[in-house]
Amino acid sequence: MEKGWVGRAVFESGLIVIGVVLGFIVNEWREGRAAAAEAARSLDRIVAEIELNRSRIKRILPYHQRVAAELADFDYSTLANEEGVQTILVEALFGDIATEGVGDLILQDEAWRTALEQDALAAADFSTLTRIASLYELTLSGPNASWRAIIDQIDEQASFTPAETVPALKRMTLKYQNLVAQEKYVLEEIDRALAEVQGPTGRQSHE
Repeated sequence: MEKGWVGRAVFESGLIVIGVVLGFIVNEWREGRAAAAEAARSLDRIVAEIELNRSRIKRILPYHQRVAAELADFDYSTLANEEGVQTILVEALFGDIATEGVGDLILQDEAWRTALEQDALAAADFSTLTRIASLYELTLSGPNASWRAIIDQIDEQASFTPAETVPALKRMTLKYQNLVAQEKYVLEEIDRALAEVQGPTGRQSHE
């Protein structure tokens, strides 16, 4: 009788242990699925943000190309005298050349930063995350930074002396040329990155 009781106790204890182990396995599986689903949703939002940045760059690139070209072709011999240099250049810049101002280039990284802050990409492929991180770094430290540098120089333009105005405009010409080169390169990198992230069966990009 005693041996039978011990045997049942061992058997029931074994069932309890197996149940606990299975519970852990099922719970881990559910958490893994939830993490994978959250990573997929976050990647969708990130891809949409990258596509938005691409569309903004593509929209403004022709304008920046025109401004860079016209600044490069500007004929400084038309300036009447040193005292009128600043006024003439400002009028030429904003009246004839940069007719839309600096040309808006507001690029975003909110979806990317939010996903990192919430640790929503824990289940995502590491190589994919590395590619996306490099792309955001390239975008924000390249054309976005150059665009803001142009704005800063324009804000400082009023403090330039007449003698400093022509060199300042030449520096701005170089900045616009650099901005255009960066925009073209980033567009190429975005297309490559989206092709890698989305894959042949991934979500379709939108222009």
